[in-house]
Amino acid sequence: MATSDYRTEPFKIYDKAKEFRLKHYRDALAANENGRMVVLGNFHAPKEFMVAMFPDMVFIAGEPWGVFITREGEETSLPRRAVEEVEKHGFKQDMCGYMRMSWGSMWLKEAPWGKPYPKPDMVLATNQCDYKGKWNQVLAEESGVPFYCVESGSYLGDGSWKTPEPAIKYLVNQYYDLIDWLEKRYKRKFDEEKFIELMRNTWASRCMWSEVIQMQSNVPAPLEFKLLLPFFMIMEYWSYKKEMLGVLTEFRDETRYRVQQGITPMPDEKARVLHEGLPPWYALNMFRYLREHKVAVLAGSNHFMFMPAVLPIPKHGWYDPAAPIMWDAAPKTLEEAMRFRAVYQWHTDAWGIDTRRKIYNLKAALKMLKANGVIIEQDRGCEFFSLGVPEMKSAAAAAGYSTMLYEANRVDQREWSWPHVSDALDAFIESLGIPRMKK
Repeated sequence: MATSDYRTEPFKIYDKAKEFRLKHYRDALAANENGRMVVLGNFHAPKEFMVAMFPDMVFIAGEPWGVFITREGEETSLPRRAVEEVEKHGFKQDMCGYMRMSWGSMWLKEAPWGKPYPKPDMVLATNQCDYKGKWNQVLAEESGVPFYCVESGSYLGDGSWKTPEPAIKYLVNQYYDLIDWLEKRYKRKFDEEKFIELMRNTWASRCMWSEVIQMQSNVPAPLEFKLLLPFFMIMEYWSYKKEMLGVLTEFRDETRYRVQQGITPMPDEKARVLHEGLPPWYALNMFRYLREHKVAVLAGSNHFMFMPAVLPIPKHGWYDPAAPIMWDAAPKTLEEAMRFRAVYQWHTDAWGIDTRRKIYNLKAALKMLKANGVIIEQDRGCEFFSLGVPEMKSAAAAAGYSTMLYEANRVDQREWSWPHVSDALDAFIESLGIPRMKK
């Protein structure tokens, strides 16, 4: 197709995904008065085990809660007051931004939309970085509720995606311990068949996501970074839910339709780039600035971390993100479901901990998506995402890609400077061969 043959069209499923996010928070904020069980934790906590026992349970993950405060709490200045409240308790500004938003909301007893902070019945976590375990332990202690934490498996090895059996076995054994603890504490039987179903939904969800990311290699791309954001949340938060699998199926099908029909957000894209890591949630206007310069932001390399668990991993351990998706390998037994839960947890965590994997993942993503460069955020409030950033920038530049690095904090607006970031963006855009626009 020539450039003139492409057209733009609204991404219809996008609004549905955004509505699911808002519905979740409406349900979460009304859960106490409606008598529903409320469990706090982090994104990758083994919440599926709770769902297999308490189908009506409301799980509130701390990372998206931090985004919720950042995006929805401006009217009452809640984001700033939350992080300042944490500092009043003696904690430093360079700690995890999501954790500080979560703690601040708890100590202020405030949530967005003028609602009170939800009272939890339990806190469940996976300790996958420097903060997740202690973050959630404080939530439990301050709320006076039970706390259970699963430790992630060892990330040591050769830097590849070879599945380390001792680490997987360690996680699976902890899952069985969690089931035993839940059954004894709540006098309720764990539903094995329900859990298998949840893991099969998760498998299919990751397959759907992988298909979409592979379709982003089309020129011009059918989607852009901002259009992926609500679906990224679905993948990390609710991929086990049947209704979310339905949303992701529509997501895949509509993306395929856009490729077939030549529909794209940017018919005249002049350059293709990745954004490394998650963005500052209060500054998504940055992507509008890039769009005005005809720079297509295709994805983030972290979007690729969902793919290894459903793609073949060769014996040498370096997977190809464009490889055929293993649709037929979904778990069928409890043993297979438990193993899959451990494997995808390990892949997600190992991506962020090992610099060699991060460099490989970035270069594989750049190659598959036919990108010209990468924008890298050095997040002052996340050691997990910031580990190895200088090495990643150097590796991308050595491979011939244009690179840009900016510093920020995903949720703390006090650490954002648009003049500095826009100057860096201008220089980066020029390095892509695009003239600077007059301001």
